[in-house]
Amino acid sequence: MNEVKAIASDNPLILEKAQADQDLSVLESLATAHRRSQTQTRQAVDAANTAISSYSRRIPALRDAIADRTETKGDAFRATVAGQVFTERVEAANAIREHLGAAASRARVTREPVTLEALVTLGGHRFDVVVDSSLGVTKANLQMQAAPDDVFVRDDAFALMGLPESHGVVTKMKNALAGMEGALTRAEQRLAAAQRDKVTAEANLGQPFAREAELQAARHEVAELERVMRGQNSDEEQAEPQEDVTTPVAPQAQASGTAAATRGHQDENESALWEQAWDEWETDSAPPSPPRTQQQINAEGSQRVRDALAARHQRHNDYGDSPFGLSHQGPQMS
Repeated sequence: MNEVKAIASDNPLILEKAQADQDLSVLESLATAHRRSQTQTRQAVDAANTAISSYSRRIPALRDAIADRTETKGDAFRATVAGQVFTERVEAANAIREHLGAAASRARVTREPVTLEALVTLGGHRFDVVVDSSLGVTKANLQMQAAPDDVFVRDDAFALMGLPESHGVVTKMKNALAGMEGALTRAEQRLAAAQRDKVTAEANLGQPFAREAELQAARHEVAELERVMRGQNSDEEQAEPQEDVTTPVAPQAQASGTAAATRGHQDENESALWEQAWDEWETDSAPPSPPRTQQQINAEGSQRVRDALAARHQRHNDYGDSPFGLSHQGPQMS
């Protein structure tokens, strides 16, 4: 669109400005991507540090738990449930099932998690039980105190309890204990991966934008073009002729105004002539010898004034500048 505008205006500066804007937009987008990448790199460093801290604690704990583990196979089986010792797997499972069922019922009523600390001791390790009920589903989680993040049994509470007179829950706990070596291996692998991620992220953290110089030059170019174009627009505005701000008057209005002015001028001159003629009559006329009525005086004065006005009109007509006609009779006098 900017190129179309430049071609239409026949101004090469507009086309140059459009290209400069496009170049600047590309560089700004790259700079934004670089800043976003730096933010993600910083987050990656933080995540790596968190993982390193976590696995650095878990690995020694797993190694110690493996060293403290006791045998549970065959006649070596021994489990303690809520302080009661069992040597039979089914009996131990029935006891666990009873406590899990009671905790599940309580959790469904209170809608709050129920924790049973050290409910089961098996293979030389104690397990805590947490039962939670929400949205119609009751979950049970058995966690080994020595390594709660790596050795646990989690399932639906009733599935975990299993059928009566079965020892499924005990078997699941034994399998979790036997899987500690695998948990240790996974923890060591994840620690090494987190350490590598940290090194890589830190190498990229704080890197400057590679095209920063180009970006600054592009910004300067756009600003300079805008300055030149503003000056050009200002020169064009000064060169344009000033518009006539006189309010146009329609020909009919002009003619009407002229006629009104003429009439006003005529009325003023006629009134002045009438007053002057009356004054002259009063000054020149001598009082008659016989007394006259006021009606006679008025009639005679009016006639004298009309005669004086007629004479003045005639003189103006002789010189060709009279604004009045001879037929004018003047105002009626009472």
